[in-house]
Amino acid sequence: MTVRVLQRPTAEELKILKAVRETTFHPFFPTGRSIAEAEAFDVRVELLKRMQQEGWIELEVSPSRSLVGGYQRKYRAALARCTDLGREGLKSFGE
Repeated sequence: MTVRVLQRPTAEELKILKAVRETTFHPFFPTGRSIAEAEAFDVRVELLKRMQQEGWIELEVSPSRSLVGGYQRKYRAALARCTDLGREGLKSFGE
């Protein structure tokens, strides 16, 4: 039997876990059409992918092939859902 040790989520990860814990699937979209907003969204999706690897969320990602001001966006949208492990983690960390 393997025992999984939960690492404390970062403040940003906690914020996301709280947002997705009560929904069936929580959508994530870029906030605008600027290069900075497209880059920020790509970074957010990479964070979501790490949270998925930890087992905290289930994640569906839509890739993008569009350019935003010369920047090649990686992702168009994402859907996340909190797993039982994510809910347990929130409880164990007092959230």
